[in-house]
Amino acid sequence: MANREGLTRPELAVLLAYAKITLYDDLLASDLPDDPFMADDLTRYFPKPLRKAHAEAVGRHRLRREIIATSVTNSLVNRTGPTFVKEMMEKTGMGPADVARAYTIVRDAFGLRSLWTGIEDLDNVVPAALQTAMILETVRHMERAAAWFLASCPQPLDIARETEAFRPGIETLLAGLDNVLDAEETARLTARVASYQEQGVPAELARRMAALPVLAAAPDLVRIAGRTGRGVADVAAVYFMLGRRFGLEWLRDKAAAAKAENHWQKQAVAALVDDLFAHQTALTTRVLEAVDQLPAEAPVEAWIAHRRPVVERVEQLLSELRTQPNVDLSMLAVANRQLRGLTAG
Repeated sequence: MANREGLTRPELAVLLAYAKITLYDDLLASDLPDDPFMADDLTRYFPKPLRKAHAEAVGRHRLRREIIATSVTNSLVNRTGPTFVKEMMEKTGMGPADVARAYTIVRDAFGLRSLWTGIEDLDNVVPAALQTAMILETVRHMERAAAWFLASCPQPLDIARETEAFRPGIETLLAGLDNVLDAEETARLTARVASYQEQGVPAELARRMAALPVLAAAPDLVRIAGRTGRGVADVAAVYFMLGRRFGLEWLRDKAAAAKAENHWQKQAVAALVDDLFAHQTALTTRVLEAVDQLPAEAPVEAWIAHRRPVVERVEQLLSELRTQPNVDLSMLAVANRQLRGLTAG
């Protein structure tokens, strides 16, 4: 687990211990250990020679609930840090068990276990600082995706249903990114892959790590595909085209880089980023809902042509923002309002 809190090792050890004690008690008191999906976490707790030879006994273990609560607690805190659960609770209003459910869905739907194993296998192969940076990238991905499931899916989360619903689309998107990204985005993805490989990361792991920022949109894309009856790749093509057209990725990068000096400013930045993702999702849905009435060769531009006045206002504002040496929260808030008008128009 990467130390994002800037603590000494003894301080971090104490914080981790208290975080695990608290989370374990919360999970044990919930119905999470009774979820059939968690049987895999129970099995993984035991040494490999015991898993098959004594599978039935493992499943009937008298400390089944305690083992599952311990396994999930260790996995969650070790992978995301001691403050992740509290931050998710503050952001979403959900409880510890809800956060653990979302964590499990993201972990399994995005195949993060194999990603973490790949990073750990690089011990003494690449610099430790690179491994830390890679782990932090997975934590950022977890933060975004877990918050999405907590805010966008029926509660309490059905771990098996949501994992099975989203995993195939996520895998399809990852396998076909080259077909939905434009030349500029493909170049950025290729550059990220090359940077990882130059530092000693194997090709497949480098590609998966480089794709994480793009996969932040995967839950939205799978949801839109299900609602519109379109393939995930078709949805992704429209989604990323709209993102390029209205500078939404650029705005999110500026928001993430905005100076936030206190808790409230950090919350404002997070809300802006969420809003910008939501605008892109809403625009994609609108275009796809009208796609049968639009030219097949350029549906996005045809949809935009029918909303020229509000589009021009957005384009003018974006043009002005791109000339500014520093884009602050107030400027981003104005852009957010203009984009909201576009999605409502």
